[in-house]
Amino acid sequence: MRRPNHTLAEQLALAGWRPPQLVAAVNALLGDGYLSRSTVSEWLHAGRVPREPLPAIVAQLLSEAAGNHVPVRDLWPRAALAPVWTVPADDGLADILRAPSPTMALATDWIRHADRRTGRDRRRFTPALAAVLPTTAACNDTPARAAVAAHWSEAARAAADLIAELTPGPEAIRFAYRQTLAYAETLIDLPHNLGVTAALAITTHAAGKMAHETGALGLAQRYHLSSTIFSEALTNPSEHPRTQ
Repeated sequence: MRRPNHTLAEQLALAGWRPPQLVAAVNALLGDGYLSRSTVSEWLHAGRVPREPLPAIVAQLLSEAAGNHVPVRDLWPRAALAPVWTVPADDGLADILRAPSPTMALATDWIRHADRRTGRDRRRFTPALAAVLPTTAACNDTPARAAVAAHWSEAARAAADLIAELTPGPEAIRFAYRQTLAYAETLIDLPHNLGVTAALAITTHAAGKMAHETGALGLAQRYHLSSTIFSEALTNPSEHPRTQ
């Protein structure tokens, strides 16, 4: 027997919303009539789990309204255990930035959600509502370029250039993802290594541009947010104490 979703009810109360306001917010994004009040009632009182992509969208809308992060896994744990689930592009990044080493936490995050069989992340990213989606022009500007350029290797630069030269599409996205994973695993083996951190910064930047050109806007945003974190770490002495 399914139980009422008390967590969802609590988050609605924190946001100052009642079910009709949630329905209106979702329909404003996805179209009139996409979500009904009766469906929200089933979420609340019968423990029904929404179909994709609603879990991530509802979590993001509640986060915006309440002013605090509401993870999908808190609202609907079963949705987060699916083979592929939808999350906003900035999902979990607030916790990663609070970690003792954000670069190590971010590298671990990429590895932990990898689907080795398909060569893809198990999460499907949607653009974060509160963040600015990178434009084509923004994709051409590597964040913290000077810091990254001071530490990247020719091999990393060559990998990023190869990603940039590929024809946008699923195969190019998979290649860029595998390059990101390879450097993330290397960083786990060589913690705080400046060269590997720089490689991740330029690889995720190139991967973000590729995803943007392919139309995978949520994935593009995740890559660009990752690139910013890796790039900024190069100017933070606490991120690489072993190299001081």
